[in-house]
Amino acid sequence: MEPPPPAKPAAHGGLSVEDYVCEGLTYSITLGWSDAADNEQGYRVYRNNMLIATLGSGAESYTDNPPQGGPYTYRIEAFNGQGASSDTMQGGGCLR
Repeated sequence: MEPPPPAKPAAHGGLSVEDYVCEGLTYSITLGWSDAADNEQGYRVYRNNMLIATLGSGAESYTDNPPQGGPYTYRIEAFNGQGASSDTMQGGGCLR
């Protein structure tokens, strides 16, 4: 019996803003999610539909230090050689 063909990774679970800091010149947003895939090469993080980071397999958080302001929209997708998972969006940011 032949092994099944390779598949795109499963989508992560539960993208959320875990923490944020909006004080003076310090501005950061920490995103968190659960790693639901067992075949990903890594994760891609997008802010306002622009790639800002590529993380390794098993990643479950990322801290962004965007320009002050916002709000921003974030997307996360798991990827491997077969493609990328579906992704979700999460808003975040300080209005200044």
